[in-house]
Parts: sequence; C-alpha cells; structure tokens
Amino acid sequence: MATASHVCVAVACVCVLMLVTASCHRTPSVCAHYSTCAGCPLHVSHRDSPRCLRAVSCGVTGPVSVCLSHTVTLCVTLVSACLTATQNPACVTPRVPQRHVRVTTTPPHTPQPCSDSHGALRSCRVPAPPCHGPVCPAARCVCGRADGSGRQRRARAAAAAVPGGAGRQRARTSAGRAAAAPLKAGGGRGCARSRRRSEEEEEEEEEAAAPPATMSGTRASNDRTSHPGGGLKRARSEPGGNKVTVVLGAQWGDEGKGKVVDLLATESDVVCRCQGGNNAGHTVVVDGKEYDFHLFPSGIINPKAISFIGNGVVIHLPGLFEEAEKNEKKGLKDWEKRLIISDRAHIVFDFHQAVDGLQEVQRQAQEGKNIGTTKKGIGPTYSSKAARTGLRICDLLSDFDEFSSRFKNLAQQYKSMFPTLEIDIEGQLKKLKGYAEKIRPMVRDGVYFMYEALHGSPKKILVEGANAALLDIDFGTYPFVTSSNCTVGGVCTGLGIPPQHVGDVYGVVKAYTTRVGIGAFPTEQINEIGDLLQSRGHEWGVTTGRKRRCGWLDLVILKYAHMINGFTALALTKLDILDVLDEIKIGVAYKLGGKRIPYFPANQEILQKVEVEYETMPGWKTDTTGARKWEDLPPKAQNYIRCVENHVGVPVKWVGVGKSRESMIQLF
Repeated sequence: MATASHVCVAVACVCVLMLVTASCHRTPSVCAHYSTCAGCPLHVSHRDSPRCLRAVSCGVTGPVSVCLSHTVTLCVTLVSACLTATQNPACVTPRVPQRHVRVTTTPPHTPQPCSDSHGALRSCRVPAPPCHGPVCPAARCVCGRADGSGRQRRARAAAAAVPGGAGRQRARTSAGRAAAAPLKAGGGRGCARSRRRSEEEEEEEEEAAAPPATMSGTRASNDRTSHPGGGLKRARSEPGGNKVTVVLGAQWGDEGKGKVVDLLATESDVVCRCQGGNNAGHTVVVDGKEYDFHLFPSGIINPKAISFIGNGVVIHLPGLFEEAEKNEKKGLKDWEKRLIISDRAHIVFDFHQAVDGLQEVQRQAQEGKNIGTTKKGIGPTYSSKAARTGLRICDLLSDFDEFSSRFKNLAQQYKSMFPTLEIDIEGQLKKLKGYAEKIRPMVRDGVYFMYEALHGSPKKILVEGANAALLDIDFGTYPFVTSSNCTVGGVCTGLGIPPQHVGDVYGVVKAYTTRVGIGAFPTEQINEIGDLLQSRGHEWGVTTGRKRRCGWLDLVILKYAHMINGFTALALTKLDILDVLDEIKIGVAYKLGGKRIPYFPANQEILQKVEVEYETMPGWKTDTTGARKWEDLPPKAQNYIRCVENHVGVPVKWVGVGKSRESMIQLF
C-alpha cells in the first residue's frame, strides 16, 4: 500500500511540474493554486522573481511562493514532502464527511474535568481519539454538553476526530465544485492537485466558501439559524397556550360590537378592553334591561367572567364609578370582584376633559371647523402619554407625594397653554386619593395577568375593541379620528401580549353605514333615505347623544378594514332596519376622475371627491325581527348577505335583526 502511494505521489508531482512549465511559458502572469493535506510539513519560499507561482497549503505551513527558475527544486521538494506525508495517518486516512462519522465510546471511561467551547467546567463523555504523527487532532477535549443530546455529542466528537471536518465548506458555484473535485477524488491522501483558474473563478470560490450570513444577512435560512456553538438550531415553533378572540368595529363605530361581545362573553372566562376610554359607548340588552358601558368591558354582565382593563386604556376614575353606579341600579352586582385594572393604564384628569373642549373651540375659531371629539379628555391624555408627562395607575398607588408633585407640574403646563383654564389642584388631589383606595384591590400588573391567562389552564379570552377601524389614529380618516389604535395591532400593545396569541378576529359591520361627527362620508345620504335609516335605527350616539349621519353600506371601507385586521368572519347587524325599503344600494367601488381606484384614499380632500359606484338590489319588504335562523330570512335578504360575503371575501357568521341576544342569528 505504501509503495503504491509513493508511486502515485511521484507521478502526480511530475504532472504538476509539466503543467506549471507549460502554463508559465504561455501566460507568465497567471498563477496556479496547489492544495496539500493537513499533515504535509512543506515550507519553501522563493521571492526573487516577479514571475512566480503560489501554492497554498491547507493550514499547516501557510502560503508557498516558488519562482520558475526553481521549478525543479520545487518538484523534488514536493515529492520528498509527500512521500513523507504518506507515512502520516492524518494524510493517508480518507476524509469521511462529518455526517457519516459514527463515534463509539469505549466504556468504561473515567470522566475528566475540562472546559468546553462555552467556558463551562464539564466532564468528558467521549474519550479523545488517539494521536498519530506530528499533527494531533485530539489536542482538545471533546465534551458532551450537560443538556445536549447524544447526536450533538457524537457530532462534536466526529468533528474533533476528523482533521478539518468541522470547517469544511461545500462549494456552491460551478467554479467552486470544479476546484473541489480533485480534493474529493484524492480523499485527503496527501497528493497536491493543481488546476489553472482565472481570478474571477478564485473570487467566486471565496464567496461560495464564505460561511452563511447570520439572521441579519441575506443568506439566513427561514427555518434554521446558526448559533455560537457552530451548529444549527430550529426556529421556534408556534407557542402553545390560549389564544384571544378579538371583536373589532369595521366602520366608523356604533356597529353593535357590544352585542357581539355580550354574546361571546357568556362563554368567556376573561373579557378585555385594550384601548380608548369612556369615549366609547356599547349598549347591551339582557332580560329586557338595557346596559350602557363606556369604560367597563361589556362582559362585566357575566358573573363568571373576569373583566380586564388593559394598559392601552385611559381611565377617568370619576367616570368609572359613575358608570358602575348607573348600571348597579339596573341590576349589575359584584362588579368590583370581577374587575381587574392594569397598573400601567394612564389616568384621565378633569383638566384633560376641560382642555379637550377648549381645543375644539380653538379649532372652530381658527379653521372654521372642529374634529367633533367627545370632549372626554381622550386626546389630551394620549398626548400627555406620548409627551411622557402623563400619570398612570401605578403612580397613583405608589408614593402619593411624588404623584402630587407630578400632577401639579402637569396642571401648570396646561394652564400655561390655556390661560383661561381653571384647575382646583388641591380639590382634585383629594378626590384622587380617595379613588386610589377604592381601586387598589382591583389593580394588578397587567402583563403578568395576561401571561398567566394565556399560559395557564385552558381559558376563553375575549378582547372588546372600542371605536372602529376608520377611527384608528394611523389608518382612519385622519384627522377626524380618535387617539388610539382601534385595529388589531392595538390588541397586542394595549394588553401586552404577543401576536402569536391572537386567534379569531371578528369584524362587526352594520347593514348600512353611520358616522358621528365631521369627516368624509362617501355613501352618506342627505335625503329621505338617510332620514329613514336614522329614525328606524335610532341613530344617536350612546356617549354624546349626537345624531348620526347615515348612508348606504360601503364595501370599499369594509374591504380596507379587512386588509388591516384580517377578519376571520363578520357580524352583520341591524339588517332589520332595511326591511321597509323597495330597493337597497351597496357601494362597491370608488371612482376618481371617472376611473376606478383600487384603494381607499388617505387624504380627506381626495376622499370627499370620490364618486361611489353602486350595485342595486331589490328590497325584501318583509319583517325580519322574528327570524332566529338562516332559513327564516327572506331569500332577498339572504342574497344581500351573500353579496357582502362575495365582495369582501369574508364569511358572515352572525346576522342581527334586533336588540336582544336572541336576535343574533348564528350561521355557522
């Protein structure tokens, strides 16, 4: 075996000499690369000629430069070195790819303390392979991680047992594969193989041999990433635990979200509010009693459910207790035992509400129009939050002297901006101190509460969105919007939960469209149709008592809301209001300058100029308030519902034909 190896080595080196001579005669400036095995003790250097060849070894001796004038000397040296190398098992032993290596431990093995690549003191679980020749691949200890698997230990042992095994790179380009072929064919037996390549090929191979980029690079895998240990780890799978069901408004509010929430809350363990304040208004009818909620989640009626007010909500404490007192008279009991308030929720002060009204007066005087806020102090409170001058529930329940100091500073800031603003600082502080003791038993760390709810025993968790998609501070008809995120993103930021735990998202939409306040309204009907919808639907705001503007159902805004929220299903409410109409129109597209536009305009001036394209459907002229299942609805009413589904691409799960729980027809 040794004689045959010697002959092979000698013949190969003679071939190298011939190739080198021919190459240099044709193109003196072109260099060829040689690769030798890890065990060859080769080191020759000649730098006295500008016309030279470069031989690169595989890491033991470094680069070797050889001039053409010493070609014979080089050949002799190569033959001698490689003959010596054949005696080194590190060169003779074929290199087996790491994935095929099987390392068998030899019991019994006495664990020896050593330090692994992570610097931790551990015991060797795999004996070091024996050393052969001058290069000892077992110079380092092969350790088994205390928490590692048998496969990981075997892989690390194999990497140590095979010289260069852990660092081999697979050529990715054609040039790289061509260059790697001689090495694979040689099996690492010590023969130096050469191949003439251009500089472009060299660069391609270097790029191909480079390690893959990390997570921030372009070569990072979607499902596996490298880690400091040199191996690969799987990406995290979808987390277990409970998911939240979300109910959101899909228009400009007042769609009937409270009714849907009340329906789902009867089977829920936790019902949450994640944004807004007492500017929201939800009406729920139970056993003939009508409850109005502004800060309370609608699920507070369910005696078996916990109601949670998240950190994204802004709380006016006097309003909270006024709301509780009002609904207690209607039969609400023991609400304080079922209500939990996040300690990170911001507080709405009385002067926030006063400032809200003053700002509306200023807008009217300066611009001739106002936003049409509820004057509940929501905007100024979120402004204080963004300016980092706001105060939270946790501040109120902590050091009251520190709270009082910050409260006074905030009040003075607003007084400097609004000279006519009057604030009874001491009187408000006294009231706030009393409220602090009332709410103290209800306050918890909201993040930990939600984490326990998501990862504890199986629970049904419901999130009640306030306001609606077209009132969202980012995606609504700005500036005629509210001051919080009413879309699905507000669920995560307003409760402190990861998006992986968001389950079904239900969009609530009226069978027609309404809007309170100022702003563009493409399908608005300022005629007898609008008056009919307003009177039959009793369209007055729950919070403000203002008359709502009414118009035909606008599927453009509904599709836009679906783009943002990704609705799982829809709840179509107040279908019965359309019972008396001879024909019904549905807005299906917008035109601008006579051409359809495939988007919902962000700019209010443009939105006011759009022309609505309608589809007209025949009315059913039948009373639907007694319907309790799909088959009870008139065929033309069914067609109306299917038309909505087909245009939006989302199924309708509930159809509302009245105020009570029983009037919500569930389709699937």
